[in-house]
Amino acid sequence: MKAKYSVFILFLFSITPYLANADGGDTTYIKTFKRKYNVQFNSWLTDIDVLVNPIGKDKDFGIKLQPNVKGQAGFAFGFKHFTVALGFQLPGTESDVNKRGKSQYYDFSFGYFQRKFGGEIYYRYFQGMQRGRNDFALATIRPDIYVSNGGFNFFYAANHKKFSMRSAFSQQEQQIKSAGSFLLLTNFQFRNLLADSSIIAPIIDNEPTFSDLAGLKQMRFITFSLRPGYGYNFLSKNGRWFFSPSIFLGLGSGWYTSQSNIGFKTGLPVDAALHAKIFVGYNHPEWYISAFYAHDSNLNIFKSSFVNLDTRSVGINLGYRINSIGTKWL
Repeated sequence: MKAKYSVFILFLFSITPYLANADGGDTTYIKTFKRKYNVQFNSWLTDIDVLVNPIGKDKDFGIKLQPNVKGQAGFAFGFKHFTVALGFQLPGTESDVNKRGKSQYYDFSFGYFQRKFGGEIYYRYFQGMQRGRNDFALATIRPDIYVSNGGFNFFYAANHKKFSMRSAFSQQEQQIKSAGSFLLLTNFQFRNLLADSSIIAPIIDNEPTFSDLAGLKQMRFITFSLRPGYGYNFLSKNGRWFFSPSIFLGLGSGWYTSQSNIGFKTGLPVDAALHAKIFVGYNHPEWYISAFYAHDSNLNIFKSSFVNLDTRSVGINLGYRINSIGTKWL
């Protein structure tokens, strides 16, 4: 796993010199702030689920796994084009532990945005899940189940002279006039599902129902996808108030391995992916506040079942801009 993180970081820094020379924007549409750095407080709610479901069944056979994670908080630091963020679960914000169990959660992201290109490295970790109720089994606490996903997003904005990703995604500059752009998201991602025993309820854990996924206790994906999309910055008061939605849809493939009743199996998945971001708020030369919604979904279809990982976050950012942090190379 450490090798994967090293590859992400090396790749990001290998393209940084090129990104730094990207074309500038139209100053009648985009302006930079005199204060180049910022410190930011984040608080958000995360809802994640893993769904394994047979296709074409009249009753609910679905295996839905969810951690008991509700409130998170974290800090982010902005250094010109870079943003580093780290989040943790807030103690006491989870639901009834006796019914939902207890989960551990960590969230890390590293972003770099220029006018024309941008990138994000991210990693999420969840330990401890509840298997939800269906038509055949009651909800069950599964502290042994571990889910993680991480990867690298690389963004390209076609209309980068008038549309600012830095204004939309990180509030590190200010777009003055409303404008949008075709966007292209390239994603490299890994997803892990690990358990001590089958995640499927015993009463329905059989080959006629789940085919090759019967007895599923491990599944790993490494995928690469292209996701074309579109973003638009709706602005007022010369960009002080903003509403910035963007959405990406695409397909990809890669490699997967699973462990179930038939043993270990590997293959090439078809990975259907959705990524969406919405930011709304106030962008001031000295400070900013924004609310956001982010949605990620990956769907993989197998012989007679599908597996879907869905992550949704909603939260608030509060940032203050500063002139210098005393480190010249940033």
